[in-house]
Amino acid sequence: MKRIILIIALALPLISLSQVNKSIIDTSKTWYNGVSHLNGKYTNIYKIKQDTLIESKSYNKVYSYYSGDSNYLEYGRLIFFVREDSNRVFIRENEYLNDISEEYKVYDFNLNKGDTITVPVILGGDIWSSYSYNRGLISIDSVDSVNINGTLLKRLFISSEYCYIEGEQWIEGIGSTQGLFEAGTVIDGGTGILNCLYQGDLLIYHRGDSPNCIINVGLEDVKNEISVKLYPTIIDDVLNISSTDYPLNITLIDLFGREVLKETLYYDKTINTSSLKSGYYTCKLTSKNNKTLIKKIIKR
Repeated sequence: MKRIILIIALALPLISLSQVNKSIIDTSKTWYNGVSHLNGKYTNIYKIKQDTLIESKSYNKVYSYYSGDSNYLEYGRLIFFVREDSNRVFIRENEYLNDISEEYKVYDFNLNKGDTITVPVILGGDIWSSYSYNRGLISIDSVDSVNINGTLLKRLFISSEYCYIEGEQWIEGIGSTQGLFEAGTVIDGGTGILNCLYQGDLLIYHRGDSPNCIINVGLEDVKNEISVKLYPTIIDDVLNISSTDYPLNITLIDLFGREVLKETLYYDKTINTSSLKSGYYTCKLTSKNNKTLIKKIIKR
């Protein structure tokens, strides 16, 4: 009998390690969020890291990593501060110029069928775009539980007048099936999808119609025998361009498909990018012979 008890006692830690944490705030979790946008499809990776105090409240820092960059796990941007309180999740946005926004409620897992909640509207379906100050009303259509790796997690089926994704779900400890912070409402030509969620090495969520956790389509470099050097690809204030194919037309396009810079170059040049907001841009370079090079750049 003692031997049996000992075996059970030794096994308990192993069992507990496999359980899914019902809390969103878990530094061992990694979210892989697919974004479909005018410029193609790509994947943002989110991780929750160290804690910090804001106005006497304890938050954790949330970083986003762009899978289109070969060093994406080494380059991350602080985008949010997140905290939980009684099954509710609140965030503050790390806005441009390092200003910290007001607090938004993005999840409430205490809700039941027929309840409503108002959440911030996301522009462009991409978390690198700032939340607007509009609010979207979400209705809870039904509630049940889903068994994930032996843990019962509360699941809310929601609907919203702005929601492009039919059958969006909120799952405690996971977030929205549209993405960790893309819950409820996305507008302006973009949508988000949660492809995968890992807790440590354990895959606890994988969207069935998404074959891979990381998907990048349409944003690959397009080359057509044009000779151009463009550097760095992760920029602060300047972008350097040199070529042997002048004159050269350069266009910078943001994630909304807007042309934020357009210029014709006749010689090697350093372009001042200090006026651009932080985020991802597509750089399109076209030579006099209509040869084209498309590169992705990141503005810190």
